[in-house]
Amino acid sequence: MLLNFEARVLKTIENNGNYWIVLDKTAFYPRGGGQECDKGYLVNENNERIDVLEVIKKDNIVLHKTERSLREGELVKGFIDKKRRLILTKQHDAVHLLNGVAQEVLGKHVWQAGSFVGENKAHLDLTHYKKLKEEEIEKIEELMNEYVFQSIPINKYILERNEAEKRFGFRLYQGGAIPGSFLRVVEIEGVDVEACGGTHGNNTLEIQNVFLNKVAKIQDNVYRFELLAGFNAYTHYKKLKSLLDNSAKTLKVSLEEVPKASKKFFESWKELKKEKEKLEQYILENSEELIKDSEKEIVELPLEEKFLFQLVRKTDKILKNDNLYISKANKKNEELLKKIVKELNKDEKEIRKVRDLLILKVAK
Repeated sequence: MLLNFEARVLKTIENNGNYWIVLDKTAFYPRGGGQECDKGYLVNENNERIDVLEVIKKDNIVLHKTERSLREGELVKGFIDKKRRLILTKQHDAVHLLNGVAQEVLGKHVWQAGSFVGENKAHLDLTHYKKLKEEEIEKIEELMNEYVFQSIPINKYILERNEAEKRFGFRLYQGGAIPGSFLRVVEIEGVDVEACGGTHGNNTLEIQNVFLNKVAKIQDNVYRFELLAGFNAYTHYKKLKSLLDNSAKTLKVSLEEVPKASKKFFESWKELKKEKEKLEQYILENSEELIKDSEKEIVELPLEEKFLFQLVRKTDKILKNDNLYISKANKKNEELLKKIVKELNKDEKEIRKVRDLLILKVAK
């Protein structure tokens, strides 16, 4: 893996306060093929560091975005962010592995509909004509990790187009059409083969592990598989483990008992919710009589907003609940609300009219 190099500056192009540097050679990978670009820095002849913020390719010319200019003809040293390159490489290998494994599990009809490889996340969009089953997703993840630990070789070839097509067929173009008479082919032996210009390792063991973070249908017959690989997968596992530990502490059970305890609490919550709704409905149905008999101008009731709105339409009283006053929109109630606004040292604009109701929200 080439992570540093020497090159000469051919051209510096200024654009909107930034500079695009063209070098006579580079080891920086430009954004392309669904993979994000390398980042790193350049060191000029005065031993000054110039960060490389973005790398793109335009008309076969690689452009390095910086915040500082470089003198044309100057000799520079380039240094690539190794951690970022390794993450991108592992996740790109994992995307190719996923493509091959999905075909093995779901069928050869599966076809790539798009992909993205970034530092913090990666995804692969695949066509599939029917609803995915949980056991199919689990099988794909399990088989991917099995292939990781089998240390399957990842081969890279530069082949003449006709030879590549003859040898591997048109599945080479799952990632899209590739221009030129020669193709760079990436093959995970016996699992997947694609024409691809991205960064890749030498065998599946370098991926370390794979975690399918989310699988969702994004359009008809297209599913998005979000994945994490290598250290990203490890940190995600660690995060999930921490959440599980905290849940176990809250529930006061062991990790193994969390699912059972969570289900028990959920069932209890549903029953309590039903009882709460019954109680609220009882209060709503019986409070009207209490309000009618009350001599108070403002009646406080322990009801949620939706119940207050239902109840206020049955009475001319102003109802209060915590930080909310609500009443029918009539002259008497409007004058009373204005009085409340004044006592609270608020502006009259605080009174809002919603349909046939007057509302005053009071900050706690």
